Amino acid sequence: MKYYFITLFLIVLISYLGIFIKTERKIWEALVPGYNIYILFKILDLHIFLFISLIILILIPITSKFFILLIVVNLPFIISDAFGYKLFYGFLILLFPIFFLPYVVFKGTYIYSEYKSGKDNLEDERLDKMIEESLRNCS
Repeated sequence: MKYYFITLFLIVLISYLGIFIKTERKIWEALVPGYNIYILFKILDLHIFLFISLIILILIPITSKFFILLIVVNLPFIISDAFGYKLFYGFLILLFPIFFLPYVVFKGTYIYSEYKSGKDNLEDERLDKMIEESLRNCS
């Protein structure tokens, strides 16, 4: 059982390193405890208020186990979505993290940056069209 947890820890650490490398973050950020969770929240585009509330609620003994469990259960689904996989892979990561977390991280492509750049481009195009229409209406 001891070797299972050591193996799980090493595979999760290697997978986190893969996430940080794919998102072009520095490798040392993945190795600093606490700070790596903050950067992971930023990478996964989670609101910073969630991170702050998690830190505060972990300090309260009654709620700490509930919120840690909530994040541990929810994080595989967010990671699988960030790398272009659906709900099924989130369940697989939750049940078998040793096999499927590295699979999703190293085989998938990080798509949040593509979504953001695509949204920005669409908003810019809509704004340009609105400006052109308003200029046509004025003249």
